[in-house]
Amino acid sequence: LKLLNFVNSSAYILLIFFAMCFMIILYNSIKLQMFHNKDEIIISQLIGASNLFIMRPLTYYIVTQVTLSAIIGYLVVSMLINSFNNISSILSVLGGQIVIIPLSTVQIMQLFTILIIFSIFATSITVQFILKKHHSI
Repeated sequence: LKLLNFVNSSAYILLIFFAMCFMIILYNSIKLQMFHNKDEIIISQLIGASNLFIMRPLTYYIVTQVTLSAIIGYLVVSMLINSFNNISSILSVLGGQIVIIPLSTVQIMQLFTILIIFSIFATSITVQFILKKHHSI
């Protein structure tokens, strides 16, 4: 029971750590993309573009990046799970077999939807923060 509590608390700590890493990477990629397109953003602001108009291409960029990352991550994790299960079945001769059950399609779609919603929300907050901080880039 103590081991189970330790594993649960360790999983939550790991989840918080990865969420923080995700936010830092997302913030920096948005900031980098904004500074890359600095001239276009300044011209858009000069002719009266709203923050939503400026945010739209950045949101598309981030959603594309998150989608590609999620697909690549899913493929890598699937390969690792299959490899681990194969090795575990080979080593089952030594006693006991550990099997990792992969996520179902519904669980994968739920995680992907949460990632997309979170990235859109974080993009809007980051763009607003950077535009207010710099008034214009």
